Amino acid sequence: MAEKTGEHDILAPKHVQKTYDKVASTYDALWTQHVAEPNARITKELRLKKGDRVADLACGTGLHTLDMAKLSAPSEVVGVDYSEGMLAGAKERLSDANLPVTLVHAKAEDFIDSAAPDSFDAVSMRFMLAYLDWAAVLPRLGRIVAPGGRVGILTSLSNALPQLWSVWDKLTGGALPMTAPVPDSNDQIVALLAKGGLTNVIGSWEYQIRLWFDDGMQAMAWMKESGYGTHPALQYMTPEAVQQLMQVVAKGLEDDFRTEQGVPLEFTASGILVRK
Repeated sequence: MAEKTGEHDILAPKHVQKTYDKVASTYDALWTQHVAEPNARITKELRLKKGDRVADLACGTGLHTLDMAKLSAPSEVVGVDYSEGMLAGAKERLSDANLPVTLVHAKAEDFIDSAAPDSFDAVSMRFMLAYLDWAAVLPRLGRIVAPGGRVGILTSLSNALPQLWSVWDKLTGGALPMTAPVPDSNDQIVALLAKGGLTNVIGSWEYQIRLWFDDGMQAMAWMKESGYGTHPALQYMTPEAVQQLMQVVAKGLEDDFRTEQGVPLEFTASGILVRK
């Protein structure tokens, strides 16, 4: 069953873990390459320096953990992820780097609650807000950030994938509204961070991304295999029902959005950087 805290439906942790365990081997090829530029910008604007202690929450396969460790060594970088498959990929990537990186298998919110106060000079959170109760967690983040420390957040916004929502509304006649389990705007994120003392905004921007697919089913396969389509509603459905839904939505994408270039999917990568 999904957890529900406040107004935000979120995925059960075990469902998230199983999903990303399955996609770990293809994650970087199917997802990370498309968001390389905003990820590089987050890393740059965190302004890491030697001696900074860093927490990389939802570190995935460790690609950006490695980049940050190179900048902050000899201090420790702690990479946190709830997917053992992702952590295995991170361990392999970091095995020959000879850098002070510690990998931790934990939910990000549990790590935030258990870490010592003021224990990190920088915290990175990349594409993880869809998998936790961000309205409750973001105000708690400031507790673990040292004075003068920075937080960099990269996330999708709720306006992502308008093609999919349009097809869904058409299929259901608007009777079953479904929204992305992520914030609506950067301002919403900034306001929540400020509750935890992270009040100095040093960067806020959006990066628009459009992907093209040969057909609707290829687009739906990408959603599933990249992990991006891990919506809370899907955890209630059987694999057969998910496959049937994919086929119906794929046809809708073909009918409504196909152009000479193919079938598009669009989303916004939103970056926020704050200082304590």
